[in-house]
Parts: sequence; C-alpha cells; structure tokens
Amino acid sequence: LFHCKDCHGMELLCEACCLTIHKCLPLHTIKASSSGITPKQLGLVVQVGHQDMVCHCPGCSHMDFVIIDVNGIHVVNVNFCSCEQCASHRQQLLQCGWYPSTVCNPQTACTRRVLDHFLQLTWSSKVSAYEYYHMLEHLTDTTGINLLKSQYHTFLCMIHQFCHMKLFKRAGRASEWDGISTTKPGGLAVVCPACPQPGMNLPDNWKNAGPSKKFLYSLIIAIDANFWLKNHACSSGDRDPGVHTGLAYLVANGPYNKHVLQFAMQEDVCLHTVSNLFSDCYCCL
Repeated sequence: LFHCKDCHGMELLCEACCLTIHKCLPLHTIKASSSGITPKQLGLVVQVGHQDMVCHCPGCSHMDFVIIDVNGIHVVNVNFCSCEQCASHRQQLLQCGWYPSTVCNPQTACTRRVLDHFLQLTWSSKVSAYEYYHMLEHLTDTTGINLLKSQYHTFLCMIHQFCHMKLFKRAGRASEWDGISTTKPGGLAVVCPACPQPGMNLPDNWKNAGPSKKFLYSLIIAIDANFWLKNHACSSGDRDPGVHTGLAYLVANGPYNKHVLQFAMQEDVCLHTVSNLFSDCYCCL
C-alpha cells in the first residue's frame, strides 16, 4: 500500500490507484509501507505537449529527467510530443510550467513554483542559492547517501535567466514587438517616484514657480562611494557575462572601459591635498 505526503489526507492506495491519481502530479512524494518510493518507480510517465497528458505520436523520451521543485529534486520519465505541429522541447516544458535548463535537448528543469519560492525567500530572508539548494537536497534524501548528481550550477543559471526575464517583463518590454532587442540603455531601470520628473509628477506650470518654491522641483543627485565593491568576488566577463549589461543601472562595459582609458595617465589626488582643501572650506565657514 502507498500514501502520498503531498496530497490531502493520509489515504492508503494500491499501486494502480496511486498511479491514476498522480498522473498529473508527478512530483509528489509517495511513501510505501516499507520505504519511500517515487512515481517513476511506480511506472509513471509524464507526457508533455498536451493538456490531457495523452499523445498519439510520442517521440523522444528521457528516462532520467531531473526536475527541481520546492519539495525536493525529482527524477521522472518524460515523453515529448512528436505530432506534426508540435512545439520544440523547451516550449513543451514551458507550457507545463517547467523552466528548462538549456534551449537544446534539455534534461533538467525547474518548476515555476520553485523559482518564485526561492526569489521570495531570498528577498525576505537573504537566503543564498547554495543554502536553498542544500535544503532541497536534504528534503530529497535526509541521509545524504542516495543524492543525485549536483545540479547547483544549473540551478544558478536558471535563476539568473529567470530574473533577467522578469526584469524585462516588469519594464513592459514583453508587450513590445521585438522588445528585448530594441530596449534602450537604461530602459529596464525603475524611475525614482520621489524625484521630480517632468510630465509625470510635476505640475504643468512648474517652470513658473517663484524663487521660494523652485527648490521643490530641483533634482538632487548625490554620489556615494561603494568601498566594499573592491572586495566583491566576481568571475570574469568571459566566464560569467552579464545578461542585461547597460540596460538597467550600470553602463555597458565597452563604453565604460573606453571612458576610463582616457584618464589612465592622470595623476591621483594626494590625500593631504584633499584634507587641506576640506580644512580651508571649514575655515571659510
């Protein structure tokens, strides 16, 4: 007899009934009378590409397809659709809510639920991707004996891509034709709602304001030095290139490096000169 930890209640089921109920729930954790068991071990095959999970022309199949979900890391049998007008493998996975790790011949995917869950958790409690993935491994096998091959770096790439797409979505680029390639530099940055923006949060006659109210419509820009940035451990641009460099808050690497090279031979300002300058300013006050 079997019972499912993720379904409501603790009803005991036979093998046939358990397979029937979990036909569309392949990522549930099933317990047998003696030990844990997976839907794959019961013979469940997940058919993607069709809403009713039935395909009369199944094609390429993966016997060890890895799915990362909030309740652990699962290995399932996946059949892809090979009908005449079938979509690509990655599109079939996306249609059933699984985000593929690659665009060609994917063999690993994350559920949309685990991607959203990780982002909400890391934004609220600062949980790192390493700690989160370690938690998923612990949910999969508490003993650590029968763990699957680590998909940690694959999980990082999928999180990186998912955040990249959500940034375009929030900027409204998904509603534009060819919106990604036509995005202008800085087009993904969020406009500060508190700063005065003509045509957005300023009155029509703001230019005619008197001297006593002109300060209300003045834009104040401050420069804050990030002294910890030099200690930030990062990879090279070749190994870990940015996906939206120049489209949000940081400029593109090419124009930035070209600008910096113009001042490569400029002498640094001595510290005692800067301190003397501030001393003179305080004396004038």
